[in-house]
Amino acid sequence: MSRALELLRARARGILSTCCCWLLVFSPNLATAQEAAPQEPPKFTINIVRGKDAQNNLKKGRATSEVVVEVRDRNDKPVGGAIVTFALPKGTGGVFANGAQTATVNTASNGQAVASYTARGKGTFHMNVSVNHQGQTLTTTVTQTNLAAVGAGIGLVTALAIGAAAAAVVAVVVIKTTGGDKTKVGLGTPRLP
Repeated sequence: MSRALELLRARARGILSTCCCWLLVFSPNLATAQEAAPQEPPKFTINIVRGKDAQNNLKKGRATSEVVVEVRDRNDKPVGGAIVTFALPKGTGGVFANGAQTATVNTASNGQAVASYTARGKGTFHMNVSVNHQGQTLTTTVTQTNLAAVGAGIGLVTALAIGAAAAAVVAVVVIKTTGGDKTKVGLGTPRLP
């Protein structure tokens, strides 16, 4: 009987193997045949409270700036404890504390997260902001522009004073040529011939 049982088992394995091959060949790919689960709507939103399209006036090459974002749930209530990551580009943009390109903070009970940074480099840049909460991650971009300081490092009042002094010197000293090798220097305002 054991010989008959062995033959029966071998025959069953052969049939099972053939059925599995036919199933694989003639059935659609199981991964694509299953419908993808509908994507759940976001559990929260990100609002930029301060810093969107800001212009940072770089004084002596840098300026301290901050970006504030607010996280709200589906019912428009503030979300506390969400993880917010702010990322500055290398080069134009700036740095967070200790020269870091990223800063991660949790939202307060009012749903807001604040990131202070030192703006550096002249030009427009994009700061990426990503929020992770309850297994979902949303991202947004904050665009800002770093402007060169007025007067290339000197204050506006100093630049105006230098310009006024130069104009006064030109108005007071007039060099007049009277012909030949004789030159007269005198005070007055220049006149056109």
